[in-house]
Amino acid sequence: MSKRTELKMACPLVPLGANIIVTLDKAAGEKMTDSGILVAASVKTDGPQTGVVQAVGSGWVTEQGAKVPIEEVKVGDKVMFREPTAFENRKMKMNDQDYYVLSVNDILAKMA
Repeated sequence: MSKRTELKMACPLVPLGANIIVTLDKAAGEKMTDSGILVAASVKTDGPQTGVVQAVGSGWVTEQGAKVPIEEVKVGDKVMFREPTAFENRKMKMNDQDYYVLSVNDILAKMA
């Protein structure tokens, strides 16, 4: 089985252009507040979120027609991105997994 086929099976979405497919970090699930209340992952959280890059688009085209590939992040990288509730209209649930389609500009940092 080729690597390309394996990636397609792992992530059922193929991002176009300067888009990236990200899943929320498993550690970003339920959280305990200081007072001991367990808050579900589906409840709105403030601030950036972490996740794992599942697929990377081909990049974008400049006004001069030059193709610029996305080189900052690769499949499997752990990244920090803008608050996911801002992307609810860009969320797709497939195979019991939530995938977020983000612009490369929504990625704030790559985590070491």
